[in-house]
Amino acid sequence: MTEPLLEVRDLKVYFPVFSGFVQRLLGGGDARVHAVDGVTFSIAEGEVFGLVGESGCGKSTIAKTLVGLVRATSGRLLFRGEDVTRPDPKTLFRLRERIQLIYQDAHAALSPAMTVGEAIADVLRTHGLPGPSGNRVQTKSEDAIREAVYRTFDDVGLRPPAFYYNKYPDELSGGQKQRVVAARVLALRPQLIVADEPVAMLDMSVRARMLEFLMELKAKYHLTYLFITHDLATAKFMCDRIGIMYLGRIVEMGRASTIYADPKHPYTKALLEAIPIPDPERKTKKILPRGEVPNAVWPPAGCRFHPRCPAVLASCGWEGRDVIALLEERWLSPELAEREALAGPVKEWEADGLIARRQMGKTDPGPVYDLIRRILLESGGPMAGAVRKVSIEGTVVVVEFRPPDLLVPKEAEGRVVECLLY
Repeated sequence: MTEPLLEVRDLKVYFPVFSGFVQRLLGGGDARVHAVDGVTFSIAEGEVFGLVGESGCGKSTIAKTLVGLVRATSGRLLFRGEDVTRPDPKTLFRLRERIQLIYQDAHAALSPAMTVGEAIADVLRTHGLPGPSGNRVQTKSEDAIREAVYRTFDDVGLRPPAFYYNKYPDELSGGQKQRVVAARVLALRPQLIVADEPVAMLDMSVRARMLEFLMELKAKYHLTYLFITHDLATAKFMCDRIGIMYLGRIVEMGRASTIYADPKHPYTKALLEAIPIPDPERKTKKILPRGEVPNAVWPPAGCRFHPRCPAVLASCGWEGRDVIALLEERWLSPELAEREALAGPVKEWEADGLIARRQMGKTDPGPVYDLIRRILLESGGPMAGAVRKVSIEGTVVVVEFRPPDLLVPKEAEGRVVECLLY
């Protein structure tokens, strides 16, 4: 096998919630947003690899990390075998000639005070004109630079090029602006293009043509794409392989045709079941995730998807805060609220990893202990099965869970799945 063009190994990118010393001193400690939390994948030369997932799952953070706009907290990035995880300024400058990013919002990516022709010419003045063997040729000839811009405009379908050179972004349509952004990227003849939701801001009538145009450029210049999208239909059309992301992790990865035909991870199944079928005669049962996406500052233990998963197991990663969430959910029920008020308000419970506890003070903990046991028995299911014990320690009612099973990516029928079902 040939060496991959790009390798991402156990990439982690965290952002501090509190950046100032005083804020950290007053509260919050070292709280961090786990934007990307251990992602591994590789892209072969000439391949289109897709990252698919909901908003906030970490797709765009990976894109920005690859081009040096965000620094990795840990992990490694290898481009043609060279470690580019933390490049010095000179290496980063050259790396950006080889890896370029197409932004999601083309309007925001262009300066309103600069003509689109100058936006591309400025790139060529900075990096030089691409030579036939991939080298850079510095030139002071404005005529040569303008001719190069014209050729790039022609490549992306902005014809006649001279007509568009002196246009400002607000004089162009959304599709034309997206083509200008693609032209600015293509002008450097990069080896890898990271396309971050390149059609998300476009009308439906324009999207198909824009995707065809990206594939035409790929064939003409032998490009490699990292294609980022939340649209499963777009990923199916564009990508050779895809990785399904959820809350900073890749939960399933493999050939697009294989995953679409037979998804393995419950989250992937839920995504595909959410796609509407344009046939009123075909009615299918949809099993959609319950609840909301968890907070990325305090992600769930074990499998990130387990609090919402319809196929969850007792070993998936239940912890103390799940008991508090269960109590809160039951208190919202008119039938249960009065009976279970004895368990106390949420603020009187605290969670610490696998343990949930409530300090009873001078109140007898026995009735609360009995109530919690009854609630867990009634709720049943995997969470109740994960409880190691409910006990009274002095004046404290304690609920303790078993540690989750080790979660590692596994090979399953032609793809990699991160799930304890396999």
